[in-house]
Amino acid sequence: MFYLGIDIARASHCCCLLNNEGEQVGKTFDLPSSQNSFNALIAKINTLKIDQGELLIGMEATGNLWENLYDFLNTKGFKVFLLNPFQTRKYRD
Repeated sequence: MFYLGIDIARASHCCCLLNNEGEQVGKTFDLPSSQNSFNALIAKINTLKIDQGELLIGMEATGNLWENLYDFLNTKGFKVFLLNPFQTRKYRD
């Protein structure tokens, strides 16, 4: 199983991928808030050869900034979970 965490922000979203052992896979990367970058995220996931059924995605429900990416990923069949920013704040570095 793999876990993709997405920190939602206005200009770009910060993404971090973890494996089942909680180890980071690759480097953390930024995803601009645009439809083209959403397609690039799918390409990156495909490049890593991660099966869609083996990936859980969590993202902060920050304002309404999460809605486009959430809808995009859901439409593509990914398992996406919304996280409360007040609860995730304690995990910030």
